Amino acid sequence: MTRDEFWQLIDASRDSGGETFETAENLREALEKRPLGDILEYLLQQEQVMEESYTLALRGAVYLAHGGCTDDQFEAFRGWLLAQGREVFERVVADPDALVDVFPEDDKAESEQMLYVGALAHEAATGEFPEGPTFHAPDLGARFDFDDALQMKPRYPRLWERFEFTPRASASSSDAD
Repeated sequence: MTRDEFWQLIDASRDSGGETFETAENLREALEKRPLGDILEYLLQQEQVMEESYTLALRGAVYLAHGGCTDDQFEAFRGWLLAQGREVFERVVADPDALVDVFPEDDKAESEQMLYVGALAHEAATGEFPEGPTFHAPDLGARFDFDDALQMKPRYPRLWERFEFTPRASASSSDAD
């Protein structure tokens, strides 16, 4: 499965109402109809796009929009971003401040379900839940303090304008570990 086919499958599964749970279910059902080789290729493509979206800049944007961001929240956010389709995913990864254009009004931008559709399709095909991929977290580069207004406001001017910034009690927990 090529990267284009991966995104075509996700885009074809997207729920017209924007419900990520429905998108995940549609995607799982579509994957279950495919040969095991396609499911394995899907899992590989998903691992690659998840690694590409593991950036300090994106995590800072999520931190600002969510009012904090644990490792699990960041992963669930990236699942939600995956469910938005290729155009949105690539735009927000390239420019995290563009998250302001797609962040839901209900402030719920998380989807753990999207992270497991490939594994569930694999389980349906083989009877076994696959071993989790080995995540290779890329080097995030120079860190910045997510609780420092002087660092956050210029990085995310549009997100800053939309979301109230409230510094956390402990700055040591604010930057990505």
